Amino acid sequence: MEPIFGIYAFDFFGKTGYLYALAVLVIVFFSLKILVASPFGAMARGIHESAPRMRAIGTPVYWRLVGIYTISGFIAGIAGAVSAQVTELVSLEAFGFALSAEAMVMLILGGLGRLYGAIIGTVIFMVVHHTAASIDPFNWLFVIGTMVLIVVYFVPEGFMGLPVKLRRWLRWQK
Repeated sequence: MEPIFGIYAFDFFGKTGYLYALAVLVIVFFSLKILVASPFGAMARGIHESAPRMRAIGTPVYWRLVGIYTISGFIAGIAGAVSAQVTELVSLEAFGFALSAEAMVMLILGGLGRLYGAIIGTVIFMVVHHTAASIDPFNWLFVIGTMVLIVVYFVPEGFMGLPVKLRRWLRWQK
């Protein structure tokens, strides 16, 4: 593979690939933060809360949803391109259900609808996945499934909602 900017060659240990993927993640993350804070982000939150209300105030909901899905597809395309560049491989597993299901589990763990939730959910998922797989390589999915059930039942907002729940619980204890 060609070096990034003609300078940074990909190495055997993946350090350059990791830094490249991290740089793309940071750029996309802060771009999305700006988008969420913009009027477009407020409109997207409004559509999420009540599409009929947004229609009533004159927002073309259908075309805004098309825009939202287009942006989502663009971000997914960036992720796929970075994955293909870093691994130098596109296997059939990249199109399978397992990868999509893992992404949904990561979002559920971190907290749906929150940018930081996606990152926190991914970190928690990967740490638990690797730890559980190193202990029992055949049954690690039971650990992940149990964790998802606990989060969905006790903290439906994901781990991003945990500080709020803890504050409420501590106030209730006083």
